[in-house]
Amino acid sequence: MRPAGSGRSLLGLFVRPLVRERPAPVEPEVTQRPEPPEAPGAEAHSAQRFDPRPPDPGGARGAGAAHCPPVHSRQPVFFRVREHISPGWRIGLSLVPFVVALAWWFWVTAGEPEARHISPTLLPSPAEVAGGLSKLLGVHQLLPNILLSLVRVLGGFLLAAVLAVPLGIAMGSISRIGSVFGLIATFLSYLPIAAIVPLTIAWWQTGEKQKVGFLAIGTFSYLLPMVVRHINSVDHQYLLSAYAQGASVWQVVRKVLIPIAMPDITNALRLCLGIGWTYIVLAEVVKEGEGVGGVGNLILVAQRMNEMNTIYLTLVAIMMVGAVLDRTCVMLQRWFFPWVPRGDNGEQAASPRRKTRLATARKPIRGGEAA
Repeated sequence: MRPAGSGRSLLGLFVRPLVRERPAPVEPEVTQRPEPPEAPGAEAHSAQRFDPRPPDPGGARGAGAAHCPPVHSRQPVFFRVREHISPGWRIGLSLVPFVVALAWWFWVTAGEPEARHISPTLLPSPAEVAGGLSKLLGVHQLLPNILLSLVRVLGGFLLAAVLAVPLGIAMGSISRIGSVFGLIATFLSYLPIAAIVPLTIAWWQTGEKQKVGFLAIGTFSYLLPMVVRHINSVDHQYLLSAYAQGASVWQVVRKVLIPIAMPDITNALRLCLGIGWTYIVLAEVVKEGEGVGGVGNLILVAQRMNEMNTIYLTLVAIMMVGAVLDRTCVMLQRWFFPWVPRGDNGEQAASPRRKTRLATARKPIRGGEAA
């Protein structure tokens, strides 16, 4: 018998010679073009070529990275973007506008009153303004007026903060509460503050209630939308993380939304305190009774008596008090929230979605925990 598979093997003997094997493809040879010789000094020039990547202090890119120039090397010295400035340079540059303005003031008020560029009834000379300081402190009682205005501004500010901060937190946290008061907050943000002076006089006459109420309304109209915006700017991932740990609605508001938004809310309070201080002249238009009436009333009295030096000195005092209030608030912010990133001037950096230190990160929220 023929063994199994012998027919297939015999057929292969006759068929295999008829099948031509395809030759293997031959890859073409790749010839590399010779590089041109480098000019003398070209190697040093290529090592100094601008590298747009950030500097590598660890030396991960090799020894040549140490020779790369900084990012600001090709930018003008005075117009470098977001360059860190030393405190000495910052103070010196901030004094330049004051020096220029003072030099211009001396120039336009030099000489006799008839030969000046600007009449002394509009702009007295620096010596004439400085000469009225003793009268301002003695006769016009500048310091008691400043103290009275500060008490009024702080009273209106505290009243506005007590109302605007809880309402803004509720509007930013609970959507239905935000829908109820959202349209009112939009209207208040466009309220002309100067137009409500006659209304407050009609409501509360001309006493202290009118002045504090006017300042409270003006501050409230700015503060409420800012608080709502800062609560809404909290990243939703924090809420999802709290809900995943079994937190209730009150716990999310108290331990997530408020701690994250509180640095921004305090910054809004600082700004609104400055806004209330600028409204003091409008609040003190009318004086009731005898005695001091505040710095706003002092400016109006000096305007009626045509004492321009008193007006300029009072304006300088108002600006100085406002600057001291602002710097004090910045120092308090730095003390209460040391982890918040800040710029070179000490003010809080604007970043609505920044990562802050959370109470939820230090202590997990449990559903059974007492709210």
